[in-house]
Amino acid sequence: MPGDGLVMCPAMSATHAITVDAPADRVWPWLTQRGQEMKVGDVVRPGPQPYPVWVVWSLEPRRSLLLRTADPHTGRAVEEADVARGGWAGTWSFVLRPLNPWSTRLVVRLRIDWRRTPANALRGWGLTEPAHFVTERRVLKTIKALAERDRDCRRNGVVQR
Repeated sequence: MPGDGLVMCPAMSATHAITVDAPADRVWPWLTQRGQEMKVGDVVRPGPQPYPVWVVWSLEPRRSLLLRTADPHTGRAVEEADVARGGWAGTWSFVLRPLNPWSTRLVVRLRIDWRRTPANALRGWGLTEPAHFVTERRVLKTIKALAERDRDCRRNGVVQR
């Protein structure tokens, strides 16, 4: 997956996927926050503080999007070297894999590394991973529903605005 080499030995890694009954070009706009032109270097804030901040590291339209954890004040990507100083280096990659002309597999992987301490392990496995699982599952199901609704509306001649 894109970005796997940026976090070589993650303390936590999770891969989830969902099949969307719509082509990749109908899924992509929902993945990139419909109506927003995303580009490398953009800072993504999925929620209010204390949510993590991400920076768009790479993207290939209608194929993949790679985000990296970022410093919430500067937007600078957190590097593996920052882990020794207490930073959490991570990647969150999204890949669209066409299954056929009318359906797509959306695969998502989170990889995070942190300084190996009991407190970080508790925070990572006790708080971050369960919250991430619930949130990501909701995001995947929402993208699926929106892309399939968009497909159905287009099939029935309804134009979405």
